[in-house]
Amino acid sequence: MLLSSHPLISPFERVSKPPQPRQDKLCTSSTATREYTQLEQNLWQGSLSAAVQLATGENPYHDTDTGKCYQCDRVAQYYLIGLQKTMQNNEQELGCTADLLELVWQMCQMVLEHVENEYPVGDWFVPVTQNLWALAKRLKDEEKRPDYHAVMLPSMVPEQEEKCDSQETYRRAIRITIYNCRALVYQQHSHDIDKAVVYFRKCVAVRLPPALEAQKLLRQSAIAALDTLAQHYVAKSRSASISTTSSGASSSSSSSSLCGNCGVEKRSMPVCARCKTKTYCSSRCLLAHKLAHEKECKGRKH
Repeated sequence: MLLSSHPLISPFERVSKPPQPRQDKLCTSSTATREYTQLEQNLWQGSLSAAVQLATGENPYHDTDTGKCYQCDRVAQYYLIGLQKTMQNNEQELGCTADLLELVWQMCQMVLEHVENEYPVGDWFVPVTQNLWALAKRLKDEEKRPDYHAVMLPSMVPEQEEKCDSQETYRRAIRITIYNCRALVYQQHSHDIDKAVVYFRKCVAVRLPPALEAQKLLRQSAIAALDTLAQHYVAKSRSASISTTSSGASSSSSSSSLCGNCGVEKRSMPVCARCKTKTYCSSRCLLAHKLAHEKECKGRKH
């Protein structure tokens, strides 16, 4: 999947800019300087909108000749301060607002733009992603209603929006955004397809928040990615089967199998009791795939 068509990637043309002196509007007059200072004070007091404003005021660019990033570390610093200030109180439920969603969205955009363009990731990349992953985990723990089972087939997950208060709406939207970003990082940057599948499924499993079109698009892109990866697993499985047959391997218990539902590859997985051919990594996956496998299973001659 090309990230250039992904909802989290900005549609503007990406060109490397030559080094330029900083000329943001926040620092062109004494009044603006006072405003900039006030924004920094607000940031240290935990203002998320200040973090977004300060980051937007920077002018990051990438030199294609030297492969260097400029100002990305400064932008990331503003994001991290804002997010860490928000998360520092572990005893209270995290306040999910439009400002937090905007901050998370911009952080994910920054991460994925570097992944898409293969820009060198600086020291900021790991703390930014780790803080995003930690935020999603905390919000999941605070979720009022459980997610759909992640092992369900994407086509089985309800598409309708669920009414909820604004806090819950933003909590779900933030989780969908982070899960989608994490899946793409595993797929495109780490090349860990198994983990990518896990987080695309988590993205789809979150109950759809109302009136947020961007998150609906992210969910749809996750479903499309799962379909593509499923085809990859099927091709891989067929290739492995042909290779095993041609080599005359006598022992099937020592070889790896693919789960018929989620595509996880393991050794010595249990099989369908009726057809003795379809393998599953767990009883949950077996039940989730039951309807889809039933016709194929009944059609086999025993």
